[in-house]
Amino acid sequence: MSRITAAFILLISLFAFISSPASAQDALPSDEELISVLRSNLQAYNEKNIKGVMDTIDPNSPGYSQTEALTSQVFQQYDLRFEIKSVKVINKKIDEAQIRMVQITRKIKGPDFRDNEATSIQTLKKINGSWKISGTKMEDVKYLDAPVGTMKDRG
Repeated sequence: MSRITAAFILLISLFAFISSPASAQDALPSDEELISVLRSNLQAYNEKNIKGVMDTIDPNSPGYSQTEALTSQVFQQYDLRFEIKSVKVINKKIDEAQIRMVQITRKIKGPDFRDNEATSIQTLKKINGSWKISGTKMEDVKYLDAPVGTMKDRG
């Protein structure tokens, strides 16, 4: 094969590589793709669907079995309603993302429970092509029955 032919084949191969779109595995996820995992998680909680909850969680995360046991216990004792107040993707890579979420949790039925607004950072990882929650870091919890403050405090 002549040098010109070899160079031509190399050039065509390079052009094909550069112009081909990145594979879905290598593309950054959309914000909606990531946020939908959190929505699915809370929907499963609202439906008391333990399998649905666990399907959104990384099975390799250290707290996986404890999460399953605790969630099952909560479902037996309470009827809670979960909603997302706000959500924002704060960092994303091809295989990992962090999302700040403000979640409202209200008791419908069950023993003592304080309705609350919790702010957390959810870490998601791509596991076998699917996004899963791999960790949660709580930033703040506000109890909805807590006094707002006195007039003096509002000054």
